[in-house]
Amino acid sequence: MSVEARTFQEKLNLILEELDASNSQIASQAGFDRTNLSHFRSGKRIPEKNGTAAKKLVNGLLQYAQKEGKLPQLKVLIGFKSISGDGCKPGNAQNELSEAFLNWLFEGVDDDSSIEKEKNREDAIAFGERFDRVMKLVEISNNRLAQLLNVDASRSYNDDSGRIQKAVRGINKCQNISVEKSMKLQ
Repeated sequence: MSVEARTFQEKLNLILEELDASNSQIASQAGFDRTNLSHFRSGKRIPEKNGTAAKKLVNGLLQYAQKEGKLPQLKVLIGFKSISGDGCKPGNAQNELSEAFLNWLFEGVDDDSSIEKEKNREDAIAFGERFDRVMKLVEISNNRLAQLLNVDASRSYNDDSGRIQKAVRGINKCQNISVEKSMKLQ
C-alpha cells in the first residue's frame, strides 16, 4: 500500500481501495447518493472541508471501516495517534479520530475556494452579458427563445446541462427568422 497520495481525490481513492469498498457501500453509510462519491473520486467535485458532505463522507468511511473490522488499517493509513489517552470517553475518541481523518483527507486542499467561486461567478456574469447582447442583436425576448427551445422561460438562462447548446441553436433559428424578416421588408 502506498501512502504517497497527495490530493483529496488520490487520498479518497486510496482509502476506498484499502477498505475494498464500492461507491455504493460508502455512499450508503454516508447517507448520500453514490454519484456524489463518484464525483469526489474523479475530482469533479471536492466538498468543503467543514461542509456537511465532507463530514458525512468521513463518518461513512469510519462507520464502514468499523463494520468491516478495518478501522486499525485506516488509522495506520492516516497516521492517527490518539492524544486523549485510554481513559477518555468513547465519544471524544470518535470525534478526535473524525477530526484527524478530516484533516488528513483535506491536507493540501486549498481551504479558500472563494477565489474559484468568485471566478465562476464572474464567468457566469460575463456569459449572461454576452447572451443578453446576442438576444438584443437578434431581437428576441426570453419568452420567445424559450418557446423556440421548448423550455420553461424561467430556465433558459440558468442551466448548463445542455440547454446552452439548445439556446445557441435557438439563437441561430432566431437569426434566420430575423434575416427572413429583413428580406421581406426589402
